[in-house]
Amino acid sequence: AHGAEHRGRKVGSVGDIGTFSMQHSKVLTSGEGGAAITDSAALARRMEHLRADGRCYPAAAPAPGHMELVETGELMGSNRC
Repeated sequence: AHGAEHRGRKVGSVGDIGTFSMQHSKVLTSGEGGAAITDSAALARRMEHLRADGRCYPAAAPAPGHMELVETGELMGSNRC
């Protein structure tokens, strides 16, 4: 229900984390993908670690030839891409 509202609030903003399915039969599709949203920087960082084997994006863009994701040792994640 992308863009929908329930009782005056946008769907996806009711709790601490909102999730959206984008499976191929949905109106907004990305094959077998989805999205998770939050307005909490701490939860966003935790979700980033959990979905990328405990790695996250660095604060600045990496130099050419360097890894896009960096190991932080903060949290053990798994591959949830």
